[in-house]
Amino acid sequence: MIAKYLPSLAGAIILLTLGLLLVDLLVDYMQKKIGVTDELLATIINVLRFGLYAVIITIAANLAIFYWIPNISPYLFYDIIIASIILLFSFSIVNKAINDISKEHPEMKAVLGYARLILYAIFILVTVAIIVQPFANITQIIYAMSWGLAIAFGIIVIPLIYALAKRIVQT
Repeated sequence: MIAKYLPSLAGAIILLTLGLLLVDLLVDYMQKKIGVTDELLATIINVLRFGLYAVIITIAANLAIFYWIPNISPYLFYDIIIASIILLFSFSIVNKAINDISKEHPEMKAVLGYARLILYAIFILVTVAIIVQPFANITQIIYAMSWGLAIAFGIIVIPLIYALAKRIVQT
């Protein structure tokens, strides 16, 4: 068994080494050609790099681990990678959007902090749901938590709407 496993392990190590090097070369070349100056475009390039890393790592993990040890489910590993990519991209987009809105409307800065918190909580809840989707009991717990968060954020929004309406009436 060990003699049959060693070529797969060596292949996974070579794939990781060469694959990650090629991903870096490709993404760096794309950055030079595009001339990344925008923060959103830099975020997209970083998410692309992370996504390509995830593909290479997934193939190597399949080659070295999941093929040889059938009792380990690869789906949890895949879910964690997908959730990480979604979390990175969503946090980057939220930061870019909130920062752009606060630059154009400085009077909204107090409300935008709450908006950032709400969006972060929503995306964290979505990524946790992606990770634990194979486990039925945990999915029901997250479902209940999401309703609780929705009600809590609805209650928090009421004073924000009042403060915003008061500020609008004063100006």
